[in-house]
Order: sequence, then C-alpha cells, then structure tokens
Amino acid sequence: MITGVHAVVFSSEAASVRDFFRDVLELDSVDAGGGWLIFALPPAELGIHPAEGESRHELYLMCDDIEATVAALKAKGGGI
Repeated sequence: MITGVHAVVFSSEAASVRDFFRDVLELDSVDAGGGWLIFALPPAELGIHPAEGESRHELYLMCDDIEATVAALKAKGGGI
C-alpha cells in the first residue's frame, strides 16, 4: 500500500522557491545535502487532468482561514 508521496517542483529559480517554502510558508524541512531541502507537507491530495499542448503543473495551498493566511503571507513578503 502507498503510504506517502514525494513531489518535485522544477524551477529555474529553485533557490528562491526553496526560500519561499521555508521562510514565507514556514514548512518544516530537512537538508538532504548541499542545500537540497525536503519539505514536510500537511495532508495532501492529487488530481490528474488532461492537458492540451505542453504539460504544466499547479500547486494549490489550502488553509482554514483565508483572510488570516493572506494577511500573514503579505506580512512576510509573500507576493499575493
């Protein structure tokens, strides 16, 4: 039985993306070596959709209180 998922985000600005997940979203992480951070995630779900043209990836973050979450992210410089 599958007990978890390891997802990978590819970016030409990987260091900035890691900083965002660590500093703005404050997700716990471990350094896998050389600055490669592996982030712990809350419960997750996965949707698979058809695509026309090139494939793309989307990441949705869920919260209990959208107004409070947006305010907290804006205070940390999260470009919302």
